[in-house]
Amino acid sequence: MAALSVAQTHSCRTALDVPCYTLRGTATIWQLSKTGKLEITELKSTYVNALRRDGSHVSLDESESSRFFSSAGWKGKITRMYLAPEKEIVTVDHAQGTIARREPLSWSDLPYRRSTAGDTTCESGIQHSGTDFRMESTSTLAGIAVVRWSRAIVNGREEQDLAPSLDCIALRRYRIQRNSFLLPIEIFSTEATSVEFGEPSSDLFKIPSSYRAIVDPQRATLIRLLEENGNRGAAPRSR
Repeated sequence: MAALSVAQTHSCRTALDVPCYTLRGTATIWQLSKTGKLEITELKSTYVNALRRDGSHVSLDESESSRFFSSAGWKGKITRMYLAPEKEIVTVDHAQGTIARREPLSWSDLPYRRSTAGDTTCESGIQHSGTDFRMESTSTLAGIAVVRWSRAIVNGREEQDLAPSLDCIALRRYRIQRNSFLLPIEIFSTEATSVEFGEPSSDLFKIPSSYRAIVDPQRATLIRLLEENGNRGAAPRSR
């Protein structure tokens, strides 16, 4: 009998049979542009993604932007979460001290599976990113087995390392795009630094009581786009 993975043996799982987890990582976006003068922009961030037994999930992103030939830059910290008991999307802007709430508007707002059950290579999971990816290799990242999928893009390449034991979420992404002279003009990368199984800390889902409530600035746009596409209120996809 095949040995079960750490994720499979853990008792904390959602109704969709996805293990509870807390994932921490880093991300970098580097861009070279020329609008009158040469400009290099770099965005660095640390992030935390977590999934609870009840299907609630949270994404916390703390970012800092800088320009190599300018003093311009900014810092930000955003928490986005879906709270299953309330069936509510909450966005917390820590820099602005605001909280926006709205109802789920599409299948992607609600809990869903990224891959079909038993997919050990993430062939179904990579479909969300495109149908032209090719499986390349297997390895381990942050102690978790991953499968690398890659594809060629215009003057560049894209890679994703997906974790079959975590419903094929990406533990690493890398994309490089070059100009016609084959010089890099954009490099995007994310990588998980740690993964913990089990119920996440309740602190990740805490909503500051002192922040100001505002109307979700994206709600009207999302409703318009969903109505134009004729899929407002569509049920989450079953995968």
